[in-house]
Amino acid sequence: MVVVLIAASCAAPEAPEAWSVERVTPTDDRVEGTGICDDVRTLALGSHAHEVDLDGTLTELARIAALTGATTALPLLDDIGELVNDGSLSETAQRVQRHDLLVLAGRTIDASTTSTCGIPAFSALYTASGFPDCHLELELPIAGYTLAGTPGTCSAEGRPSFLPCWSEDDQHLAVDCVSDEIVQAVGDRWVPAGPPRTIAIDRVDPDAEPAAEILTVVDSPECTMLASLFTSDPLPNGSIPDFDRLSTAAAGLSTDLQTQIDEFIAATVGSPSLDEFESLVAALDNATAQACGFPLVSAWASITAPADPLPCWTPTGVAYPAYAIADCL
Repeated sequence: MVVVLIAASCAAPEAPEAWSVERVTPTDDRVEGTGICDDVRTLALGSHAHEVDLDGTLTELARIAALTGATTALPLLDDIGELVNDGSLSETAQRVQRHDLLVLAGRTIDASTTSTCGIPAFSALYTASGFPDCHLELELPIAGYTLAGTPGTCSAEGRPSFLPCWSEDDQHLAVDCVSDEIVQAVGDRWVPAGPPRTIAIDRVDPDAEPAAEILTVVDSPECTMLASLFTSDPLPNGSIPDFDRLSTAAAGLSTDLQTQIDEFIAATVGSPSLDEFESLVAALDNATAQACGFPLVSAWASITAPADPLPCWTPTGVAYPAYAIADCL
């Protein structure tokens, strides 16, 4: 089947008149390849994108893996399912532990479905359907073009209705079918992506004892002053006066940490690149977690009412938020 491409070589890809296994619209129900390729396409375009629970997505990935020969992915998907349904684990613990399992399973599934259908099923799911907005950010090349949103924001609404082409190397990046330019889904369109952003994922040992990962506030005058931002009204909300309060609260901290806070404030009121801002946020969270036992930016994002005493924290294993509220043991 010859697919007529509307897009010029310098433009973002547009939906073709009919769809093949590589470029699809819902207007023509034909497919080149085996029947499973239709299911790969359907999954990638968001058939499970509304589901907060991973069970349905994992079941469909397992079925696709089995039918395309990716049998080594099946025990990994089973392990992920057990984690998701383990009532003794917090959501944060689940996210940290299933991270590597998903990467390994996805790599195997991509290889088999690319060979069978020309579509890397997991990368397509991640790129097109909003999977990272719904669940988590992973250390994948395609994640360099995908901004993970708030976990639980699960919807295929407003996503592209057709898939792009895919780079022929082993990174499975989404590309324009005419120009081979890397693209990303923005709203319901595929647009030029430009260079990838840096993924600053804070790795943690999934086998570590939970108690070793829990952070508690350091009992010192300077840390108590910084913590006071979150123990009384009004809570900081990102306005300019909040930055004055932050500078005052940081006055007793080390010179290096004060410098990091100053750089964070300057970036927040300025126009830094995404890479620069993410690096500053990650560095500040890690520095304040090490110095005072709580991550400043994650606290700013997570604490919605005065908290005295402050909660404990545990690393999430993802770029943002780098830490999540945890029960104090």
